[in-house]
Amino acid sequence: MSVRGAAALIGAGVLASVGACGGGGQAEVPVPDLQAPEHFYEGEYLGERVVVSDAKVVRVHGPERFELVAAEAPGTRVTVLAARPVELVEGEVVRVEGTSGQVRQWSPSQRLPHVQHELYAKRQTKTYLYDALVFPRS
Repeated sequence: MSVRGAAALIGAGVLASVGACGGGGQAEVPVPDLQAPEHFYEGEYLGERVVVSDAKVVRVHGPERFELVAAEAPGTRVTVLAARPVELVEGEVVRVEGTSGQVRQWSPSQRLPHVQHELYAKRQTKTYLYDALVFPRS
């Protein structure tokens, strides 16, 4: 097989696997489920593209960063990093599609020397959505 033929075959395989992984397969997840206690970097939706429907904007930090709560359970927040600037107002109900990530906040002054297993404790992570697309609800 020629180099050009091998490259075309590899390219077709990449396109097939990308097509199988993406597009239309996003899970619809309520905000409280996104913030369920998880071990750091082991979240159920970590790295997955998810949809959050009927979420209310509760705080706008800038054109590409804001916080949402579930309209029916306003106690749990999730931070969203939009893929492009969006104009939102607090109280607006939106639908968001984004990739789920996790952050663990800690300070080295909490304990020196730092103990690794404590990095991964439950209930000390926060899920956020990045590369998010925002759609207003009608």
